[in-house]
Amino acid sequence: MSAENAADLPLAGIRVLDVASYIAAPVAATILADFGADVIKIEAPAGDGCRRLHTMPGMPVSDRDYAWEVDNRSKRGLCLDLTHDEGRAILHKLVENADVFVTNLPGPARRNQPSCWPIRSDRSPRRMPPPSR
Repeated sequence: MSAENAADLPLAGIRVLDVASYIAAPVAATILADFGADVIKIEAPAGDGCRRLHTMPGMPVSDRDYAWEVDNRSKRGLCLDLTHDEGRAILHKLVENADVFVTNLPGPARRNQPSCWPIRSDRSPRRMPPPSR
C-alpha cells in the first residue's frame, strides 16, 4: 500500500503501542494497523515468545514463523528492555504520545509490572479508565 493510500484509511493518525504477545492482543493491534493506525510493536530483547511458535512440536517445519509475520504485519518494531530504567523511560515517552495501549497481561501482572506503570499514571492524560466490574 502506498503512503498516499494509507493516509486515506480511517485510523490514519492514530498511534498504537502493542505491548502484548501471543495471538489475540497482537491481532487486535494488527487490525488497527490494517485500518491505517501507526502501530509500534514493543518486544523484549529475547523477542515475543510467539516468534518461536514455529519451532514447537506439531507445527509445520519452516525456517520462518509465518503466523508471527501475519500477526505483526504493518507494524513498526522496537526492542526495549523493560527490566531497566532506560527501557521503561522510553516506553513512558511513547505512552505520552499514544492514543491506544494494547496489552494482554492479566490485571494482577499489570499491577506488578513496571512496564505497565505509565498507563496508570499522569503520563497518559488521555487514558480511558478500565471498565468497572
